[in-house]
Amino acid sequence: MLRHRLSDAAVDFACSASTNSISPTSIAQAQRRFSSQHSPGATAALPLQDDDSDSGLDHLLFGVVTSPSARDDGSNSFPPPSDSVPSMPLSKSRDSDASVAHSLAAIIPPEIDDLLLGAYRDRAQAQYPFFHWSTFLTWVSGWKTCPPSELASRAWQGFFVNLVYATALLLLAVPRVGQSDARSFYRSGLSLLPHVFRCKDEILHVQAHLLLSINSLHRSSTPRILSLSSTTLRFCVQQQLHLAEMEPVPTTPTTRLKNQIRRRCFWSAYCIDRLIVASFELPPSLSDSMISTKLYNNIDDEDLEAVAASTPVGEEMPDAPVYTCVSPSLYVLQCRRIQSEISGYTLRYDYRENYEESSEWRVRILNELQGYKSRVQNFSNPESKGHASQRWLGMIYHYTLLLLYRPTKANVMGAAGDWAIQASSQACLIFRRSQMDRQIAQGWVGLLVQFQSGVTLLYCCWATPPEYRTENYDSPDVSDALRACSNILAIMADPVAPTVNLSGSCRASTIEEGNADDDTRGETLNAITATASGDTV
Repeated sequence: MLRHRLSDAAVDFACSASTNSISPTSIAQAQRRFSSQHSPGATAALPLQDDDSDSGLDHLLFGVVTSPSARDDGSNSFPPPSDSVPSMPLSKSRDSDASVAHSLAAIIPPEIDDLLLGAYRDRAQAQYPFFHWSTFLTWVSGWKTCPPSELASRAWQGFFVNLVYATALLLLAVPRVGQSDARSFYRSGLSLLPHVFRCKDEILHVQAHLLLSINSLHRSSTPRILSLSSTTLRFCVQQQLHLAEMEPVPTTPTTRLKNQIRRRCFWSAYCIDRLIVASFELPPSLSDSMISTKLYNNIDDEDLEAVAASTPVGEEMPDAPVYTCVSPSLYVLQCRRIQSEISGYTLRYDYRENYEESSEWRVRILNELQGYKSRVQNFSNPESKGHASQRWLGMIYHYTLLLLYRPTKANVMGAAGDWAIQASSQACLIFRRSQMDRQIAQGWVGLLVQFQSGVTLLYCCWATPPEYRTENYDSPDVSDALRACSNILAIMADPVAPTVNLSGSCRASTIEEGNADDDTRGETLNAITATASGDTV
């Protein structure tokens, strides 16, 4: 029953909007002005749980859409996207789709447009920078202002613009803008997806997969997340983005710029895949040993073209020695690579026999992780309280520690329990502080990870007798973290009232003596993950 309650609700768990440039007051004021101008009488917002797209099968059809047989004449019939592309005739249904999608975007006033694009940039682009933001803004302008005669040639832009609007509404937990909500933007954008795959530029195809994956992270559908994250990375492999030797030779500034976006796309897909690997304890879609492509450079979007133009032929573009818009994502990427290395041990068939009790590999990875922790200030924005902040990046460090030290009944009274009690308590406390500042987007995967942190914290306290507890167990942070975890889950699950029983189920599964065997921790987390995801993992 709990599974159906969760899956049927289909709501995102994103927090309310509030950043340095986006406040609840500004959103409310802009919404009222827009509603009064464009939707008189539409005073009640359509709840996101009415969006049945989460329970649909559209995420299973993207592979069909991208296959050659699904394209006109089995070929890439659209020329490369540009402002000079002539319009191509559309069928009546496609013409209608483009018109509807265009009208939804065109009526958004500038202040709402700034709010939505700012939310996406700060909460999604900061973590997965697969867009060159300046280029994307030209797509927004081109799509919103294009005349009817250009809808055919710009329909591919409409997909990206409308999907970004849909994702931004989920990130902000704002149910609607005037007469439009996240569902209508999503559906209208999705109707234009075939136009993207008629473009010859394969990077656009990858970006379409990535944007759909980002959108799925903020919906309450585990099948959607698993399907799209895996499909996206596999599509990158299909385009050979994981191979450095397949990268075009950077003989011109344009090629250098394209190579940077190519790398950003691949590593964004990699980070999403490894997020799923760590959260659901599933095998990766691509082995690290098969990846040779280089990391993208630490260069601001606004400087990327100038640096590309000034870099001599045959040389790599230089990294900026200061914080840039991609610095946080580079730090997260390094943590995801470490998490992937950990999963390479813990998901092995012979893990119990050869690696579970070994400390050598853990100490080596811990030293590597500590090295990145010591440099976190170089990758974070001191003025941020959101995804670019030092504390948020620190939280990912603590999540990685939880993967490295997995307490069971056999090892909880040793180093594993000591590290786990520290990491789980800090992860819960940091997330709660960020939640209180209303600076972060809280997706479905975030809910699962918070359950895992809370379960680990409770288990360590229960399974470790007082005489074996270190001073870390007596820290005020532990009791504060327990309260923080309870508050986090209550707030994130608030849109779905029936999930109030989930915390009780979590506690019972963790503490009942019947679960206290040698694999308690693993079985408990698997059970909680399956419960929270609707038994679909």
